[in-house]
Amino acid sequence: MKSRDSVAVLLCLAAAAGGCAHHSPKPDPYVDNGVTAMSGWLDRIPRCSPSQQQLKTASFGAAPGEDDPSQAAIISVRGQLTLSTQRTCTLARCDDNCCNACSPAWVVIPDGGDHAGRELGIQKPKDTHALAAVVRACALDEMRRRLPRTEVLVSGFVEHDKMRDNLVDASLCVIPPPPGPPAP
Repeated sequence: MKSRDSVAVLLCLAAAAGGCAHHSPKPDPYVDNGVTAMSGWLDRIPRCSPSQQQLKTASFGAAPGEDDPSQAAIISVRGQLTLSTQRTCTLARCDDNCCNACSPAWVVIPDGGDHAGRELGIQKPKDTHALAAVVRACALDEMRRRLPRTEVLVSGFVEHDKMRDNLVDASLCVIPPPPGPPAP
């Protein structure tokens, strides 16, 4: 190998090693603490009983005057619990784009059925609005990405608002992940 080729290879290796170090994200205590707090909240949601886990999810009846099953008045869905991609945020002017706060709803994204892939808000009995969080606008996408995967079963009455369908008077439980392989 010529010495010029060796120098080029060494420069490429040094650039690759240095490039990774320069692009690694800096720890963000706000995001770290937020993910920890939200994970703790997720851990406190009741676990579904074995009989609940066996329920088939489906739509039950249409709203009055509706023949379309996608307009069901009462539904039960199984899916991923996460923060909504649709959110309301403050619009303050700031230099670093991190002074605005958003209020994303906690939503379930059903795996199948009439509402598969759609975000459904969750409103617990006696609450006046859907479950939501308050997060800095600049941190929301990273928090959504880092939240633990949480599969839930949600049942409730469907109500529509400007942003999404919501399950009101909703019951919510977490479907525990299947047990891992036995230890050797």
